[in-house]
Amino acid sequence: MCVQQMQQLEPHTAASYHAVGCVAAAAGNGTAAKAAYKAALALDAAYPPALLGLGALLQQQGDAHNRSVALGLLSDALRYEPHNHMGWHHLGLAQRQQGHIADAERHLCTAVTLAAAAPVLSYSQLPPSL
Repeated sequence: MCVQQMQQLEPHTAASYHAVGCVAAAAGNGTAAKAAYKAALALDAAYPPALLGLGALLQQQGDAHNRSVALGLLSDALRYEPHNHMGWHHLGLAQRQQGHIADAERHLCTAVTLAAAAPVLSYSQLPPSL
């Protein structure tokens, strides 16, 4: 329902397609999530949330080709948002799956450090003051 409203308000934006991808991924529909993330990236190839979403999805799918693509997507996303702890977490998991244990440990430690320092809500999610 909320995603449909977002798509009506912002029909062709990377953010709206990213939202569709998140909902599809949460519902377990990897095919629809992948299509939505790719649509977001077609509109903005440097949109970090879509890079992270697609990278995490491919990392979780498990085959070697998807993991290699996931590494590239997650690395690109972290170039744009280096303080995103979930990006470092998924990059660490992908590195571990590739057998790069030292890199995986370093990335996962970075994720833990950033998560501990992250605010509960991002500043953009805070309601405006009264």
